[in-house]
Amino acid sequence: MAGLNSLQALRGRPGSGIRLAGRFQVSRDVPLPSLGGAAAFQATDIMSPGTSFVALAPTYVSPAFQEMERIRHPALLPVLTQERQQGALWVLTNHPPGPAIDVRLAPWREGQLIEEVIQPLAALLKHVENAGQTLRNIRPDNVFINPGRHQLTLGPLGVAMPGADQPVVFEALSSAVCTPEARGKGTIADDTFSLGVLVLMLCLGEVPLSGLSDEKILARRFELGTADAYMRDRQVPQGLVSVLQAMLSDDPTQRPAPANLINMVSSKMFSVRSEKRARLPLAIGGQKIRTARALAWQATRYPSEFVDLLKHHVVDTWLSRELQEAGLAKVINNAVKSLSLAAGTDSEISVVGQVARLLDPHAPLFRGGRWFWPQAIPAMLARSVERSETVDAMNGLLPVISQLLSPEQDYEHEADEIGMQLRSMMHLVRRTGRKGASRLFRLIYDANEWQRCLSPVCLPDRLSSMSHVLGALDESLRGQANASDQVERQGLLDAQIRAFLESQCARRGIVTPPSASASGWLPWLADLLLIAHIQQRLGSLLLPGIGQTIRPMLGGELKAWRSRHERDRREAQLATLSEQGRLSAMLDTVDDTVALRQDQENAANAQAELVAIEEELAQQPEGMPAVDAECRQTAQIVGILSGIGLSMLSFGVELCR
Repeated sequence: MAGLNSLQALRGRPGSGIRLAGRFQVSRDVPLPSLGGAAAFQATDIMSPGTSFVALAPTYVSPAFQEMERIRHPALLPVLTQERQQGALWVLTNHPPGPAIDVRLAPWREGQLIEEVIQPLAALLKHVENAGQTLRNIRPDNVFINPGRHQLTLGPLGVAMPGADQPVVFEALSSAVCTPEARGKGTIADDTFSLGVLVLMLCLGEVPLSGLSDEKILARRFELGTADAYMRDRQVPQGLVSVLQAMLSDDPTQRPAPANLINMVSSKMFSVRSEKRARLPLAIGGQKIRTARALAWQATRYPSEFVDLLKHHVVDTWLSRELQEAGLAKVINNAVKSLSLAAGTDSEISVVGQVARLLDPHAPLFRGGRWFWPQAIPAMLARSVERSETVDAMNGLLPVISQLLSPEQDYEHEADEIGMQLRSMMHLVRRTGRKGASRLFRLIYDANEWQRCLSPVCLPDRLSSMSHVLGALDESLRGQANASDQVERQGLLDAQIRAFLESQCARRGIVTPPSASASGWLPWLADLLLIAHIQQRLGSLLLPGIGQTIRPMLGGELKAWRSRHERDRREAQLATLSEQGRLSAMLDTVDDTVALRQDQENAANAQAELVAIEEELAQQPEGMPAVDAECRQTAQIVGILSGIGLSMLSFGVELCR
């Protein structure tokens, strides 16, 4: 079929390549090392032979990608163009100017670090900050060096999940405790921390704490403080000690702003308040704790033991006596009184999460046994769907998020960063009008217009356009044994395709038919109405796979027609339309209420005439000469057929008007 009449047409001819902006030919058979967290391929400019670029095929795109692609800076690989081809987003950028900085890692001189690392990358941070964005990608394999000039360049922005590819050692504690997908976009202070680690790595000629597991790295950092854990007993140029202590501070408010680093000079002093440390440590789980920040982290690792200490006022006493935090101790004591300390894992985790937030105001949220930033909830759900593909397998995450974003929750009076992020998520959830797991699946797509469809039908091709998602669904149904039986039981759309389509329609202002749960319709009918509605809006997309799959169900609806001739005619029409994939026309063929009412009226009239004839025959005078039984029977049949014929003729005349 021509145009968009098949998925093959949507995807392009077999063997055809991708061409961006009409001139950049992507060679998918020439893969390159990943860049910026996305798979990369060779691309050539057909208008300038010999000129090559990098085409990126991201599996995740930042919600702020539209703003990020406009950012230009000498220390950043630019997004030259981006467009959807064959239903998936492709991004074009330049080749890196040289190898990644960790390919040949060797110590840099102090002057080089100031002039070629701190100052230019601080200028980049300031530029990104002015655009209202963050980098979240300063790490060894994403910083490239021009061999001739020692100039550093970072990979492109927005083509990977924020912070997800960052090594734990390059992440501030407020992010490092989270799983990669739970880190969120972070702040410029987080980027300043990562820059500090990069500078220290180039000072030492190696990554700090290399060789240790992530768990041991975190333990060392909470025990000593990150700056001390990274720099203790290491040879760091004296002129950089002060700035590195500030950049690596575990308190984000203590890190220098990019503007203070742009004009950095050797031996410039930065003041950092020391974290309060206890003379006598508090022991939990065999760990000795000396700071409130470390206590918050260890409490989440040993919740039962921590709750027991809370009950016996060990925690508030220790805070008052050892850290001189009488005010914090009182707040925690009052908070604990208002919380349920009943035995049970769920209750303990809830208490621990709320107390941890008091102990470390800069920490992320702790719920359901995990640390996360609320703004990362859509990414967490997306990654969970990718891994499990079933709602049952997500039972560890869905109840936590569902409770956190339940309609009864009110975060209007929470002024901290977590409160603001929760309000933003609540606003998105309320807009969907959905309930249960479906509202959370909608959140994945409502929070990110670039999000690809996470249905197993669409994942391999990174599909993020409605026409291609429906095309992939159509193709998956073609030739599938017992497809109609399965669809009749379960519906046409899985949860991810429905959430994706509804979200895309909402962005375009398209009002969609309700779901089966909201309308009471059969699942296959609710899905068909949604698909047909979208097909009408898209115009030229034909879906024969779907049409032939739902034909048996729609054909069953034709049993309501009394006229055999009309029923046969509509069944033939339905067969033709199903082969063409014209779903709205199929529905119109079945759901023709005016014609159906006329058909039923004609049938009723014919039945009434038949009854009248029978009554007239039954009332013949008894004295009437006897008629041969066979002749009487023939007369009755002729009378009946005549009555039916007149009724059909009347019906035909009505249809022709």
